[in-house]
Amino acid sequence: MRLVLLAESYLAVVLGKDVKGNVEYGPFKTDFSNWLKGKGNNFAFKSFETYGATGSFGGKDPNQKVVKTPVIFIHGNADSALDTGALMSQGWTAAIPHFLEAGYTFAELYGLTYGARNISLAADTKMSCEWIKGHREFVLNVLDYTAAPKVNIIGHSMGATIARSLAKGGLVEFPGEDHCDLGSPINDKIDVFIGVAGAHFGMCMCVTMPGKGSCDPTGGFWPGGTCGGELHRQCAQAAEGECRDMQYGDFLRSINNSPVQKEAGYVFSFFSHDDNVLGPHTMTWGRMTSIIPHEDDHMEYTKLDHFQMKEASAKAAIFAFENHKLPPKRQRGLQNTGLDLMDGHYEAAKPFVWPH
Repeated sequence: MRLVLLAESYLAVVLGKDVKGNVEYGPFKTDFSNWLKGKGNNFAFKSFETYGATGSFGGKDPNQKVVKTPVIFIHGNADSALDTGALMSQGWTAAIPHFLEAGYTFAELYGLTYGARNISLAADTKMSCEWIKGHREFVLNVLDYTAAPKVNIIGHSMGATIARSLAKGGLVEFPGEDHCDLGSPINDKIDVFIGVAGAHFGMCMCVTMPGKGSCDPTGGFWPGGTCGGELHRQCAQAAEGECRDMQYGDFLRSINNSPVQKEAGYVFSFFSHDDNVLGPHTMTWGRMTSIIPHEDDHMEYTKLDHFQMKEASAKAAIFAFENHKLPPKRQRGLQNTGLDLMDGHYEAAKPFVWPH
């Protein structure tokens, strides 16, 4: 199975082409949903009830044992746990087969849905304390349910930010909300964290839409203002080290400057130099926004867009989860996994424009 996010495939989705995998992948298994229901007011169970078959996955069959370290998947802004058939809402459907082929079962693979699942609302979407607290609770749910000593987490885009925040804990602030107390760090309960196509220092796209919720200077992905000239051009093209004192979003800075340096025992970032949301090389005022501070290593890709990265990096993620390091065959520079993981050709990503 390969993930194709070109215009032709979007048309196929719009015209009603069946989405494979959803029925067998979601929602939560009965054993897990019943377990969650018994917990009362639970973020994960609400997701299960709200979003239907494509809104969640994971859980054991009766008497099934958990063998591998559980993996928790956190999707990005306006996305879904599984493919809904809607534009840019493919979820983790195309990545999951790689995990199943590697011997994982749904007793060890968990994901849920948050937000609107509507790409036309993505720019106006604000980060929420409820989402971070809810995912933190979900991590603790999976630890309790599986009796595993630790979990692994992979987060895509906004999901990477949610994962980093829930792991480090502490007090954060969001516009229009009371103080958000995330509690003590739980990074000691996370073995490996992988951030895929994250925006840890903001994103240049926000310079062109400063009033949008996702770009809010307090709780959003605001990259900072000017660095001595034209806004959007210089944000993406500023030389490395030129704008190190940029006052990017408060929430992002609170994560990056937290006294808790690492989100897990091992931390990796995966990103594409052709990301059509974060921009060329993910450069944001002179630094790669997808690189996580204090990470152990990162993996660079080419000719993959923001959304293709979820499937394209799946095999490398599995290797990292199981070996605490990145694959040895990777080139030190750039890697186009469209050539060695899938049977399709990936064209260079085109600039992304928020749908209206």
